[in-house]
Amino acid sequence: MNKMKFKHLYVVVICLLLVTSVTNAQEDELFGNLSVGKSFAGSGNWGYSSALTYKHIFDEIGWRRLSGDFGTNYKYGVWGFKGGLSLQYTFDDEIVNSLEVRPWVGASLRNELINHLAMIQVGRLEWRNFFYDGVDNEAYIRTTFDVGFEYELHDLNLETWAVETGYTWYFLKDPAIGERYANSREFRFLFIKKLPKAKLIFGYKAEKFREFDGEDHGAAHTIHLAVAL
Repeated sequence: MNKMKFKHLYVVVICLLLVTSVTNAQEDELFGNLSVGKSFAGSGNWGYSSALTYKHIFDEIGWRRLSGDFGTNYKYGVWGFKGGLSLQYTFDDEIVNSLEVRPWVGASLRNELINHLAMIQVGRLEWRNFFYDGVDNEAYIRTTFDVGFEYELHDLNLETWAVETGYTWYFLKDPAIGERYANSREFRFLFIKKLPKAKLIFGYKAEKFREFDGEDHGAAHTIHLAVAL
């Protein structure tokens, strides 16, 4: 088997295994996720980023979330050292609205496996603070680990296209009040179109949720669209 066929088979097998492990749930929901982000190059090896994201559910439940994310990254060879702040306001007609303030730190490692195929690993430590109107506030620390693969489609004569697939684990014992959809793990399969001054990212995410009020809350199928400037 030549290298090109091996790379295609490698990506397909990983996608099938990971999405199967996420979507074996009792109840599924459909979400939409739209994001616009901007990256800035700093001095030396420093970089900065910001993003605005809107997510909502496609059914009768009045749930939606607006997020603002700000981060910095320092590159040292194949390593990256990261930190940032995420602000999320969740609207929930059936439970309670909440504001989350989430400072975080993390590290990443990027390895080139073979030509045009890279593996990226990211670990994060998050301090999540939830503020409610008329309900006691909550706070806890959560860790996450993500492993992803980015495959540039040069061998298919698609030099401006790439495919990203990945899996994220969220290490958390119990969700906070108002976290109707607290993730336990997530799979993604995304297409990346490189434009002269931006990237268009679109695809599919499968999210497995933790129990909420003693019930298995199932999984989500999320349509993801992002513009990175």
